[in-house]
Amino acid sequence: MPDAKPSLDPSVAAVDRALDILRRKLAPRGMRRISDDHQCEGGAHTIPLLAAIAGDADGEVTVGGLAATMCVDPSRASRMVTAAIDAGHVRRLASQADGRRTVLELTDDGRAVLATAGEFWKGRYGNAMADWTERERREFARLLTRFCDGLD
Repeated sequence: MPDAKPSLDPSVAAVDRALDILRRKLAPRGMRRISDDHQCEGGAHTIPLLAAIAGDADGEVTVGGLAATMCVDPSRASRMVTAAIDAGHVRRLASQADGRRTVLELTDDGRAVLATAGEFWKGRYGNAMADWTERERREFARLLTRFCDGLD
């Protein structure tokens, strides 16, 4: 008879369920809504792509770097970038460090779409925590940030 699996800490199981609900409730519907409102040709994947480009601290974002950041294969990242370029949200430039490389940057339109998405999500999160105390919101932010840092 095989060894029984160790029982999972109920708190870990609750976090797993909550994250599954979060993935289903927020990402597809909300991202699609913003994408549709701004006629983003890349669809629901455009906003995470724009956020990844904007959030790169090194300043030179490549398709390969995006693929790693977004946990997708390079060919998928390339298709996403092409759709964002076609939609006018991203442009390709020659790297200032190495002219043989191509880097990506947001256009003004891409920054506007990303700003709108940010406001949309902050509104959703604010509504979800509307009846929380300031202390509860701070504690949740602290613990969620710590949790995300622990995933690395």
